[in-house]
Amino acid sequence: MKYCPECGQKLKIGIKFCSQCGFKLAGLKSTKKEDTVTRKTRFINAIIDNWLGLSICGYILGFFGGVFGFIPEDMSDDGWIVFGVFVYFFYYIFTEYFTGKTLGKLMTGTKVVLEDGSKPLFSTLFIRTLVRLIPFEAFSFLNKDVRGWHDKWSRTRVIKG
Repeated sequence: MKYCPECGQKLKIGIKFCSQCGFKLAGLKSTKKEDTVTRKTRFINAIIDNWLGLSICGYILGFFGGVFGFIPEDMSDDGWIVFGVFVYFFYYIFTEYFTGKTLGKLMTGTKVVLEDGSKPLFSTLFIRTLVRLIPFEAFSFLNKDVRGWHDKWSRTRVIKG
């Protein structure tokens, strides 16, 4: 393990408690490369999340925005882009932080964890979602490793569970 799953503090090898927050490190499950789900499952997750999950989230936010006046009828194209990015962040961060699963992961029986098997921090999921916005990030799955840039840079994995 390299980082505390509770506070994110860098850890020395062999310690049982985090020196920063006191989190008990003993007994945490480690995720192995073999635990990571297949490229096919990741693709199915992406299709479900980008089609169904983001659509549902967009409709819900759009409905409440329209009812409560958050979305003006004459919003510019730039305004819609900002709204779309907000929906994107809301969907991924909200679902992965509270459940470890987006709608796609729920349907395929997978979840997001840190490399050490623990629950990701909000800041980790923020980085993970931010990296997804990099152009061509979706093509980062085409190499030998099943993990994309948003997994590697946030030190997360998608595993069965």
